[in-house]
Amino acid sequence: MSSKKNFEVGENVACIYKGKPYDAKITDIKTNSDGKELYCVHFKGWNNRYDEKIPVGEEKDRIFKGTASEYAEKHNAELPTTALKPKKKSLAAEAPRDDRDDTPGTSKGKKAKSVTIAPVMTADDMKVELPKPLRKILIDDYDLVCRYFINIVPHEYSVDQIIEDYIKTIPVSNEQMRTVDDLLIEYEEADIKITNLALICTARGLVDYFNVTLGSSYQLLYKFERPQYNDLVKKRAMEKGIDITNPTALQDSGFRPSQEYGIVHFLRMLAKLPDYLKLTQWNDHVINRIMIGVHDLIVFLNKNHGKYYRGSSDYQGASNDYYRRSLAADDGVGANQ
Repeated sequence: MSSKKNFEVGENVACIYKGKPYDAKITDIKTNSDGKELYCVHFKGWNNRYDEKIPVGEEKDRIFKGTASEYAEKHNAELPTTALKPKKKSLAAEAPRDDRDDTPGTSKGKKAKSVTIAPVMTADDMKVELPKPLRKILIDDYDLVCRYFINIVPHEYSVDQIIEDYIKTIPVSNEQMRTVDDLLIEYEEADIKITNLALICTARGLVDYFNVTLGSSYQLLYKFERPQYNDLVKKRAMEKGIDITNPTALQDSGFRPSQEYGIVHFLRMLAKLPDYLKLTQWNDHVINRIMIGVHDLIVFLNKNHGKYYRGSSDYQGASNDYYRRSLAADDGVGANQ
């Protein structure tokens, strides 16, 4: 006998996640292999990978009638940032639970799944708010560098590896992956629809941007880290038999920072990404697509940072010789001095 249902398919509701209400919708009511009925809940404005299944009869403290704003007013609850400022989307990675175990590994059909985000943000609206665990990584990183410790490179989990792991969580078929550059982006008035392929393309684009910003005028590096970078470039060039005394050959050696550096330096870039993007000539729709992808990636990093970051174990003390060389390093123009 089926349980009494307080909510119907298609009903707009407020769903609670970590004590905060989010606007959501009951998209379906399914029965699992144990015969248990489940509400399929979609959080509005989020990729469907974050949908939740809540057992019918156990939704008392999770699902409520009305909107998130109505729930917050009635229960004196705090709204999440995205609900407070819908026209200036904050990218705090305070997303509904990322239940990837319920997500199929591939997406069937010719058209990739898409998520609709509205309204389109402008360059002036861009803001990346890293969640507390990721902010703490940057704070601890700054403290360690100030005490003359340097990040161990190559890192056990490079930026390339992190992005590869992230892409594996995005449900697309092998056929779709082969056409990853053929993106489907639809504009409907103020809305934007972005496919999972676009999320992959954005992630890969961020890696390319990382390689440019870290290696260009020491962007993303503190002055104390510059000798380490120069040593690493020369070491990789020598391994390839490149003449390190030839500046042009060294520059064209194909060195990719994303193969060497890890989550710490990648987070430095994400924190400054809005400032970087404001220097481009891209239109608001392109910027919006990028920021949606950034938001999705931050959710992944927040969930998995424990795998990619080991605190002070990722650092080593600098030798006296290294310290002297860092003092003599040229003052390049970088994001971090």
